Order: sequence, then C-alpha cells, then structure tokens
Amino acid sequence: MNFSIVEGRHCVSRVTGPTHNFLGLRLSKLLTERVTVLKLPPVRKGGDGRLDEAQLQAAVIAGVEIANRECGTEWHVTEIAYIADDTPVYSQYELCARAVIKQLAAGKFSGSGQHSP
Repeated sequence: MNFSIVEGRHCVSRVTGPTHNFLGLRLSKLLTERVTVLKLPPVRKGGDGRLDEAQLQAAVIAGVEIANRECGTEWHVTEIAYIADDTPVYSQYELCARAVIKQLAAGKFSGSGQHSP
C-alpha cells in the first residue's frame, strides 16, 4: 500500500495483481451525519464505473470504525473519494480505510509525502 495526502485527503492506493483500489478520505474528530462520496474520473480508457457507492461507503465506514476500536481513536469520515473504474471488491476498501486510520494513529501522516509500511 502507498499512502499520501492529496488535496487534504488521506489517501491510500493498493495494487495487487489484477485488482487496484484508490481511497481518499477526509476525516474529522466530529461526528457528521452526511458523508460526501466523490467519484474521480476513470484511469483506464472506457472505464465502466462498476462500484456501488452505498456498498463502498458502508465498507469504508466499517473499516474506520474497526480501526478506531483497535487504535483507540475517534475518526469520522466526511468524504470518500474513489476512482470510477477501480476493482469492486468492497472488503479491500474496508482494509484500505483501516490502514489509513492505523497510519494516522502511528503518526505516519504528518506530512504530504508518500509512505509505505
């Protein structure tokens, strides 16, 4: 996984063989009722946008909640950014969201550069 901060979002990209996922999160310590979901343009020409935003949002929020419990943190998602033609494996988005929170808890998102565990 590669981590970065882009346009104020905590981002992670994960590429394993045929699957690829990008997740950008805006986070807050305050609980919000509304989460904005932002679909970024496809990377590949003719990308089909197969991701279901409701399933994506549920997976991301679940991942953040799990990581919050594991790390003793209280982050809340205010925005989710994803790439339209990424692989629709929602468990990977849960994993990516958990990884973002764990990186934050470990102090590895202190700058705007890229980080790899």
